[in-house]
This record gives sequence, structure tokens and C-alpha cells, in this order.
Amino acid sequence: MAIELDPYYSEAWTNMGDSLAMLGEYQEAIRAYDRALGINQRDIYALLRKGMSLQETGDSTGAMEIYQEVIRLADLEMRKHPNYASFDADIWTNKGDALSRLGRYEEAVAAYDTALGINPKFERAEQGRIKAMDAILLSRSNPELVVRVTDENTSQPLPTIVPLSGTLVLGALVSAGALMILLHRKS
Repeated sequence: MAIELDPYYSEAWTNMGDSLAMLGEYQEAIRAYDRALGINQRDIYALLRKGMSLQETGDSTGAMEIYQEVIRLADLEMRKHPNYASFDADIWTNKGDALSRLGRYEEAVAAYDTALGINPKFERAEQGRIKAMDAILLSRSNPELVVRVTDENTSQPLPTIVPLSGTLVLGALVSAGALMILLHRKS
């Protein structure tokens, strides 16, 4: 195991966090991401994944704070190293993921577009863009689908798309199909 060989290898801790999160062990995943962040405070991916795990545990306030920090760090990296950022699809995808989780879908699409401009085959950016575009289409055609879920400890909303009926789900599938046609034409 990489962590046993080098306990200061932050990527190994991030990978462990990802594995634990996939198993639904979100508290353990958060601890692994914290270890990674203790080694590398600017690991934007580990920070993003920690936010996602916090969201899964119901801590929407903590998740939102982390997503804001991901965006801040991504913007800082882009300003400090503009040449590097122009070749780093990961940083743009991480920013897009955070924006999308905050319900800022138009901004997320722009970040994903930049990532895909750098690496057109980056599947995570492609999937994020599709989800963000679908959320935009759903909210425009059926605004009642955008439900603001709030943590009882905060008044800050966390946007979530919730299908309210089978008909609306079918509409979402039609929207997704139309989106796929648009994406195919763009390629």
C-alpha cells in the first residue's frame, strides 16, 4: 500500500479517500482527505472531494464553504500561474464541479468548456458539463424542479434538481437527449 511506503504521499491519501467515498464510508473518506490536505494544503481535488463527502453526510454548510474555497484556490492558481492554468484541465474541472455543486451552472459550463478546450477527451469535464447543462435546461423549462435544500443549522441553500413526477423525468430525458445532439454537433 502506497501510504505504508510513504505516509506523506498526499495523492495516496486522496486515492484512499476516493475509495472510501465510493464505499459510502464518508466520515473515513473525510479523514483521508484531511490527511492529504495536511500534507498539501493546495490540493484542490482533495478539497473538492472532501466537500462532496461532507455533502453526503448532510453537512451542506461545511460543503458549501469548501466549494467556495475550491473556487478561491482555483482562481488564485490561475492568476499566479496563468500559463500553467491554460494547460491544466483538472483545475478548470475542479472549479466547474464546485460551481455546479453551488448551483452556479452557467459558470460551471464555462469552466468545463475551458477544461474541454484543453483536453477534449477529459471524461470528468464532459460529464460535469452534461449535468450542468441538463440542470440549466431543467430549471428553464421547469423552474419548480430546482429545490433549495437547506441544512437546519443554516439558512444557506444548496441547489438540488429533484424530479417531481414521471412526466418531468421523461422531460428531463428528452432534454438530455437534445443536449447530447447539441454536444455531438459541437464536436
